[in-house]
Amino acid sequence: MKVLVILLVSVLGMMTSLHLTNAALQVELATDPDFPGLCLGRSSGTILAEGSKKVLPNCQEVRCYKQDDGEMILQTTSCGVATAGRGCKLIEDLTLDYPGCCPRITCD
Repeated sequence: MKVLVILLVSVLGMMTSLHLTNAALQVELATDPDFPGLCLGRSSGTILAEGSKKVLPNCQEVRCYKQDDGEMILQTTSCGVATAGRGCKLIEDLTLDYPGCCPRITCD
């Protein structure tokens, strides 16, 4: 199984110890010849039809798509890393679906 984890769009603030990464992305090959048109996530147990998406617990979203070469791909997106320095705090609402549940930094 090939899993590629990519951290996207890292933004470093100018304030003390302020760091925010907007998203984390995991891409998994999810092809099974016995189930054409479906993504079968071996690591997550997720089964999705091509072109569909699903909200997962812990502020994640997973999508199924087919590459040009015919391989089925499961793409899982979650929140990036956020830390707040002096005078700042993280605010998050885990009752919301991704990306609304991701932490936001607010500063005084």
